Formats: sequence, structure tokens, C-alpha cells
Amino acid sequence: MDEDFTCSRRALTASALLLGLAPSAALAASPLFRPDAQNSEEINKLRQTLLAAVDDTPAEPAAGGQTPPDEAKQAVVTAQNTRESQAATQIGSARDLFENAGQTPALSAGEVVFARREQLSWEVADPSAQDHHVTTASGLKLYVLPSGGKHDPRAWNVTDATSYQAMLDKVPAGSCIHNPAEWTIDLTDGLVIGKRLQLEGSGLLRFVAGIERKAAIRITADGTEIRGLRMTNPDKLQSATGGRSYGIEIQANEVLIEGNFIEYFQNAIAVRSNGEFYSTRIIGNRCKDCLGAGKEDRGDGIVTWGAQATIVGNIVNLAEGHDGRVGIHAESLRKYEKTSAPHNDAMITVTGNVIWGQFRRGIVNEGCTGFVASGNVVADATWWAFAIILSRASQVSNNTVIWSRTEADTQGGSWRPQRGPFMLYGSQVGTTISDNSVYLLAGSTARAGICVQGARHWRSLIAKATNNSFVAADTTATMQSGVLLIGGGERVILSGNIFRAPLRTGIHVASPCRVTATDNHLVNMDKIPGSIGILCNRGEPGDYQGNTVDGFSKGIEYSEMPGGSIEGNRILNCDIGIDLDGSTDTTVTGNRFRQTDARIVKAERSEPLVSGNEGQLSVWSGSIPEFSLADAQCHTFTTELAGAAFGDEVTVRYRAGLNGLQMTAEVSAPGTVTVTWCNRTGVAASQPEAVATIELRKVGSYM
Repeated sequence: MDEDFTCSRRALTASALLLGLAPSAALAASPLFRPDAQNSEEINKLRQTLLAAVDDTPAEPAAGGQTPPDEAKQAVVTAQNTRESQAATQIGSARDLFENAGQTPALSAGEVVFARREQLSWEVADPSAQDHHVTTASGLKLYVLPSGGKHDPRAWNVTDATSYQAMLDKVPAGSCIHNPAEWTIDLTDGLVIGKRLQLEGSGLLRFVAGIERKAAIRITADGTEIRGLRMTNPDKLQSATGGRSYGIEIQANEVLIEGNFIEYFQNAIAVRSNGEFYSTRIIGNRCKDCLGAGKEDRGDGIVTWGAQATIVGNIVNLAEGHDGRVGIHAESLRKYEKTSAPHNDAMITVTGNVIWGQFRRGIVNEGCTGFVASGNVVADATWWAFAIILSRASQVSNNTVIWSRTEADTQGGSWRPQRGPFMLYGSQVGTTISDNSVYLLAGSTARAGICVQGARHWRSLIAKATNNSFVAADTTATMQSGVLLIGGGERVILSGNIFRAPLRTGIHVASPCRVTATDNHLVNMDKIPGSIGILCNRGEPGDYQGNTVDGFSKGIEYSEMPGGSIEGNRILNCDIGIDLDGSTDTTVTGNRFRQTDARIVKAERSEPLVSGNEGQLSVWSGSIPEFSLADAQCHTFTTELAGAAFGDEVTVRYRAGLNGLQMTAEVSAPGTVTVTWCNRTGVAASQPEAVATIELRKVGSYM
């Protein structure tokens, strides 16, 4: 059936009902019922639909046993609702009905009452009815008629938490409840949604009592949706012990929480752990001024203890002066799970959210598998902006961190956290931290930009940090380490990261862990005495290749290590380039040095593998004056050669030829080389002025 025909049918159906005409009068003018009308299958089906709508008798099945099209049914319903409102007994407002029922006309069962101000409708119930929805002050029983397909709390005479809960309990499953924009209500208890409903509208729900240790709204029905709601806890009710206070608490599957304004709650939105509740969508909400309790068991902006959760586009902040736990939190709590979901404790996406305020942690994955945090902005965290804890297959990428924590911010100090933008804690399997940008504000301080911390029997297995950028505003911001590895691990890969800040260490491997660090840029903005670009002095050998280390007291310290490699690094503006104290069988090759006083030191135990480094070969070129020697006499020539040390190999290329003389060369003092000619020919000899080249090759430990 074409679109024009469908629209004509809908309009004709509505017109007949609105006019309230009998079938013969209402339809006589229609071409469909003229004697010469075409008797097609579609035409006959439409005739039956129209007659059924007007006469209120069932329509005969169309050809093939099909029911009338959905659009025809909707047209009938719309027209009937319009007719009822026009035929209803009209009153000024819902208040007139509920509080002044004696002033309204006498009403009988089945009659419809319409409130002009709110555009609300009711059907009068039989006085003996037990299934009625509401009762007026005079005892009139009413059924609430949805307005535009939605239930308005004013039609249900909602004035407090008890009457709001009664509405939630009585509306049919699948109904939509709309809180009108101009409406505000004070609630002294929490609400429970126990059937599948839609709750929406910008009317303000003020929870003023009864929620210190429980939820303002608790959802226990699958498929429930809350959209565009405004709710507040104006007196900031919460408790630091016992039950937790929630804005919206979810104990159901397939729930949507979208576009809501949620203000002053200890935990704004939470998917509880007594499931495993799955497929939650938390989208575009404003969780304003969340409350912290200074505890590690409450105080989250958004938290899911379920699975398959999508948390996208929310704005979450902590109230000023509060100590909150986590901005957005995904956690596995298996000991509380009562049911099973597809992929328990897994598949969580946290994308495009904005979080600020002094939460201890901005975004956390604790124990979940398959976690993605991407495109988020986090500011003001006092422990970690992002934390991945005991997880598998987590990816944290393309996020931005504004780091503002100062030495005065000691929230949760008894836990002794290693504070910084990124924490990988405990066992990590396949964790990737990539393409994130961190800006350290002036005066801020961090223990490490990225901390990989094992704990007890948990070791970081495989983790990777690539192409991240950490930049300080100025030299008043400090970051003790760019990367800190403590507590043990198996394999950590660091590649393409940039650290530009006042640093004590750029990369610090402080526990047994096989590290591969390539193409990182470590730039110390403030050459702190004793600072080290790459410090590896524990455990397993590592590979450090192609890194740029600039502005440290010592470029690389690789001590007491068996094997590994230090290759192709650029070391600039350092007092000492590479320190190999006690390391054995370490390959050191192809490294370059600029404005570095001591290039490679303490290399004795790795001597055979130290080769091809820039500065390893020192050269002097110049003219040696003429001299004469009697038989059995010697002549010496001494020159300064930077870096020369006892034990270095010295070779001389002397263009005048020796003419039977014997020539030797040695380091005669630190930084000094002496060349000696001795005449053993039996006759006097003389040498003209000649050009010579003195080469100093470092062997073992050298400066």
C-alpha cells in the first residue's frame, strides 16, 4: 500500500471517530463505500478496519488471516483518545480533582475526567473497584489514563515517596513515567523499580531523607530505562559505615541509564555485585559533586561490578574538599556473584568521559578481562588517574590526564600508594598503555608517570607502554621517575614514550623484570644531582636501544647485570654517559654522546662486547717539531688527549718515517699521551718536522 493511501486511511479513521457519527453517516461520503467502489483485497481490509473502529465491534480477519496493519490500529487508538478528552468532564487542574472533589460534578463509573492545566485524564472506577489507581479526598476511585502514552506523576497524585512508590508498583510493565519539567517533589525514602519501566523527565526528585545507607532509586527489573531524570541529595546524606548510599543502584540486566542529572550522591550510579548483572549502558549522564567518605569501600562516581557494561560520555566530578574513591570503576567481585553472565567479569568499555576532582583514582579496572578505556579526560586524581589491577587484556589509549596532585594531597596515605598518572598493579596479562597525553601542572608532584608494581605473589607478566607523552608545565612540577618497575615481573615493553619533566630517574627498573626499552625520549628539565636517565640495577637483563637521554647526572646505569644490551642510544648533556659497574657479557655498541664528560665507565667485565661507540676512539692530529738524536738517546713528545686513561691503547701514525728509530706511545698521565723515539742505530740521527696522528682506543673502563 503506498504512503498517500495509508495517510488517507489514517485521516479518515480519525475523522469518523472525532465526529462521533454512525457508520452509515460517517462513511457514506467516502469513495470507499460508494456502489461503484473497487472491491480489491486492500480496499475490503480497510473497510473492515473503519467499521470496527466506529462500531466498536471486532473486525473480520483480512485475506490470508492477517490482522489490520499496525498503522491502522494506532490511528484508531489516537482518535479514540482524542474523542474521549473532548467528551470528558473538564476541571481546572489535578489539584481540583484530588483536594476539592466535592466541587466537581457528580461522576459515574466509566466517565472520563480531564484536567485542562496539566492535560491529564482519568476514568472513574466503580465504587467497589479494588484495582483502581488513585482515590480522591472524597473517596472517588479513579484509573489514570496515560497522556501521550506516558504516565504523569501528577495524575497519580504523587506527593511523597510513598505515593511515588505506589505509582511505580501499579503502572503496567513497559510503561513510561514522565516527570514534568516544572514539577519538584521531596522524597523521604528511596524508590524501587521492580518491573520493566521507563522513567524520564526533567522534574526534580529531591531525596531529603531515608537514603543514608541505601539507594535513592534501586532497579531490580531487567530492561528498565532511566532517561533525562533530574535527582539530587540536597542535604548530602551519606554514611561512612554500614550500608552505602547510591543515586541509582542497578540489580538487573539490560538496563539503560542515559542523560540524567545526578547530584550530591556518595555513589552516583552503581551496578551491584550480587548478580552477575550484565549489558548495562551508562551514557551521557552528569554526576555532579559526588560525595567522598575518605574510605576504600565507597565513594565512586560510576561503578560496575557486573559484565558487558558500556560507560560512555559521562561527566563526573567530586565535590570540593571531599576524599572520593574512584571516578569510574569496573571491578570483579566473584565471591558475591549469584548468577552467571556471558563472559563474567569481562568486556567493559569506558569511553569519552570527563572526570575531575580529588578522587583517589580516576578510572580503574580491577580484575576484569577485556577492558577498554579510550578518549577520556581525567584531572586531579590523588593516587592514580588510571589504574589497571590484576587484569587481563586491558587497553588504555588516547586519554588525557591533567596531573595536579601536590605534596599536600595525602588522601589515603595509610595505603602508601606510589602516586602518579598510571598504575599497573599486580598481575598484568596483555595490558597496553598507549598514545596517552599527560600534562603536569606547575607545583604538582608524582612518584612515577607509569608505575608497574607487583604485589606479594602477583607479578606483572606482559605489559606494554607505547607512544605516551608526559610533559611538565615548568621546573616546579616534579616526577621522580618516568617509569618505575617494582615488585617483580616477567616482560615489560616501553617504546616511543616521551618524558619531559624534572626527573630523578627516567626509567627505573628496581626489581627483577625483563625490560625492553626502545626509542624513548627522556629529557630532564632540571638536572637534579644524582639523577639517572635509565637505571637498571636488579635482576634480569634488559635491552635498551635507540633511546635519547638528555640532561641527567648519569645517562645509563646498568650495574651488576648478566648480559643484556645497550645499543644505539643518544646520551646528551650528562656528566657520565654509561656506567656498567659489575655487569658481565653486556653488549654496548653504537651509542652516541654529546656534551657528556665521561662516556663509558667501569666496563672491565664486559670489555670484549664494548665496541663501536662514538667517543670510544679519541684522536690527536698535529705537527711534531724536528729533533736530533745521538746514538743511544731518546726524544719525547707529550700532548693532552681528553679522556686518556692508564691502560688505553695508543697508536701513532708518523709521516716522516722512522729511519731506524724505535717509537712507542703511552698514556703517561690522565688526559696526557707521550710519544717516545729512541736511537739504537749506532750513529747520530735527525728527524724533520712531520705531521702525526695519535689514536687512543678505549679498552675496558674508560672516561
